[in-house]
Amino acid sequence: MMFNNRQDAGNQLAKYLVSYQNHSNAIVLGLSYGGMPIAFEMAQLLHLPFHTLIVRKIRSPQNSTLSLGAIAEQEIELLNADLIGILDIPNDYIRKELESQKIHLARQAKSYHISERLLYQKQILLVDDGMATGSSMQVAIQALKKLQVASIHLAVPIASHSSLAKISKEVQISCLFSPSFFAKISDFYHNFEPVSDLEVTHFLNSSRDLATI
Repeated sequence: MMFNNRQDAGNQLAKYLVSYQNHSNAIVLGLSYGGMPIAFEMAQLLHLPFHTLIVRKIRSPQNSTLSLGAIAEQEIELLNADLIGILDIPNDYIRKELESQKIHLARQAKSYHISERLLYQKQILLVDDGMATGSSMQVAIQALKKLQVASIHLAVPIASHSSLAKISKEVQISCLFSPSFFAKISDFYHNFEPVSDLEVTHFLNSSRDLATI
């Protein structure tokens, strides 16, 4: 199964989750940055409020697309110790990468932070462009639980079997495709260009006014 781009994936997910259309207590949250175009498309089609949840990946030195863990606001941090050990990643690298990503997270939070009161007891549709290791989703789920949301429904176009096995123990999941062989998320998109700060700002400025929640 292939998606033309993130907007196409969002369109297909919205059709799958049409039961949420016009839901009075639901909000769509896209993980920064890749989940944003998908979440925005879903929010428009489902007539739901939309925002972003800031998550930063801890990247492998050999492959920047491979996640060794992730961090989120609310001081949530997760490291994949098994993967770090298998790849023999030095502790010094992990420490420096954590510091770097925390700086990026703090910068993004100044621009894209969502008020915690707007998420309290909401039904969350949590969206990303795919799950490989599942680290980003795990920290996002921990952050949302800390904020006492009512429920979390994870929506992704593509996911590995291993990530689904981990996440499905925590929340409800809607996944359009989980292939038997999974190398990287971009393999399942014809167009998988990076999402820029300018695009994120455009999505947020074009979305429904969260003050109405």
